[in-house]
Amino acid sequence: MTRPRAQSETIGFVLVFALIAASTGIVYVAGFQTLDDARTAEELQNMERAFDVLDDSIDDVARRGAPSRSTEVRLGNGDLAFGDKTRINVTTNVSSESVEISTQPIVYRLGGTEIVYVSDTVMRTDRGDSVVRSDPAVVATDRRVVLPLIDVDAAGSRTGIGGDTTALVRAQSKSPPRTLSVAPDAGRVTVTVTVESSRTTAWQRLFQRHGFSCGPAGATVSCSTDTDELHVVWTTASVDLLR
Repeated sequence: MTRPRAQSETIGFVLVFALIAASTGIVYVAGFQTLDDARTAEELQNMERAFDVLDDSIDDVARRGAPSRSTEVRLGNGDLAFGDKTRINVTTNVSSESVEISTQPIVYRLGGTEIVYVSDTVMRTDRGDSVVRSDPAVVATDRRVVLPLIDVDAAGSRTGIGGDTTALVRAQSKSPPRTLSVAPDAGRVTVTVTVESSRTTAWQRLFQRHGFSCGPAGATVSCSTDTDELHVVWTTASVDLLR
């Protein structure tokens, strides 16, 4: 009679031990994943703040006459690189003159998320959906439209930096600001901005917030508005990625 009882106690002990071990493993894995997710979220928040500083630095060079500016970016577990070029074209219905830039985005990638600087704009892409985090200084009213554009030219031989290190992003002035102004004596100006980019949904939302009407966002998106006068101000800055 004692042997079955002993066997029962042994089996019970094994089952309880297995349950405790399994529970501990589940808690450990779940806790580790939660900590990893929290660390990634913190790194991405820090990078958004760093890109706001980068935006201001490139503005200093492109618009405020500074000869150069450098911004330190702590990469953490991500990569910093130049992305595929974004083409921005501005035309009107009353002039054959137009403005077109082909600017090089600066992209930080971590996991499935990208933080992007492109032409005075900071964007974020998660799972293929892009949103604007920092708008350019666009003015769009019934009387006047002002479009500021910054053309970033990738300089130097380095196209990307990865690893747990600090990168230095150096911007230098390459050309003074240029302006296209269209203000007819009579009639209205229809301004059309066409953007070719992998983030056209973000551009579409940006211009719609400023009162533009936009077509579908595919490989390109076109947005238009009517006004009395148009002023496009654009300049070029060269950017180096340094370790």
